[in-house]
Amino acid sequence: MKHKIFLSIVFVILASIIIFFVNKQSYPDLCLPMPGEKVPHVTYTLKTDASNLPKQILVYKFVGPGDPSTETSKISNIFGIEGEIKEQNVIKGYFVKEENKNLQYYSESGKWDVCLDEAEEGYPTEECTISKEEAIKISKNFLTKYNLLLPEFNTVVASERSQGSKLTGDYKLIGYGVYFYPKVNGLKVYGVSRIIVEVRGEGKVVRVCKYYKEVEPYKIAKLKPVRDALSELTNNKALVNIPSEATSASIEKIELAYWEDAGSIEEQPYLQPVYVFTGTTIIDGKVCTFNAFVPAIEGVSVR
Repeated sequence: MKHKIFLSIVFVILASIIIFFVNKQSYPDLCLPMPGEKVPHVTYTLKTDASNLPKQILVYKFVGPGDPSTETSKISNIFGIEGEIKEQNVIKGYFVKEENKNLQYYSESGKWDVCLDEAEEGYPTEECTISKEEAIKISKNFLTKYNLLLPEFNTVVASERSQGSKLTGDYKLIGYGVYFYPKVNGLKVYGVSRIIVEVRGEGKVVRVCKYYKEVEPYKIAKLKPVRDALSELTNNKALVNIPSEATSASIEKIELAYWEDAGSIEEQPYLQPVYVFTGTTIIDGKVCTFNAFVPAIEGVSVR
C-alpha cells in the first residue's frame, strides 16, 4: 500500500513538472525602436483603472512566405510588370523592372513594394487637385480591384505629399500617402504593419506597398501585471515619445495592442502583445500628450 502511495505521489509530481514545462513558452524580446536622444527620468502617476484588462491573450505566429521567386512572379503579373526577375542580395529578395515600373520583393518576410510610375511619384508634373477623402476612396478602390484590401485593415489615414514650402511661397501639393492599418483579435497593430498607397495628380496611383507579414493563431500567453509594466516604463525599458523636458506625467489610459517587428520571421517569429500607456505631461504650462509601449507577455522585455 505504501509503495502504491509513493508511486502515486511520484506520478503526480512528474505530471506537474511536465505540464509546467509544456505550458511555459519562451518568447523572444521585442525590438522596439528607441529614441535617439536620452530618455528623461519621469515619475508616472497612474490615473486610470486597469483591473478590466485580461490576464492572458492570444499570441499569433508569423507565417513564412511561399517560394520567393514564384511569389515575385505572381505580384509582377498582377501589376503587369514584365521585366526580368533578378535576385538581389542587398535587399535579400528579388527585383523586377520594366521602363518606369519596378517591384521589390523581400524574401524573408513576404513584404513587397511596387512602383507604377517612378517619375510621377517623386517628380510629378501636375499639382494634386483631389482631397484627402477622394485619395482614400481611390486607394480603397485600387486595393479592392486587386484583392489586396483585407477587412482587418480598416483604419485609414491620408498624409499630404508636397514640394517646396509655404514660407518661401513655392509650396506645391503633389499627392497623398494613404495608410491602411490593421486590427488583429480586435486590437490595433503597431510597428511596421500597414499597406501604403501613393496617389498623385488627379488621382493616379503610382505606388503600393505591402508592409506586413501574414499571421495565424498560436497560443494563449500569460500577461505580466500592469504594475510590472509600469515599473519597466519608469525604468525606461519601453518605447516612449515623451518630451525630454518632462519630469512627471499622468497615465490616463492603458490598453492592449500588438506589435509587429521590422525584422525577419527568424528574428521574431511572433506577433506579440504590448501595453500602450497614454497620458499627459505639462511643459512650460502647456499640456503635451504622450504614449509608451511596453512588452506585455510575462518574461518578455525590450531589446
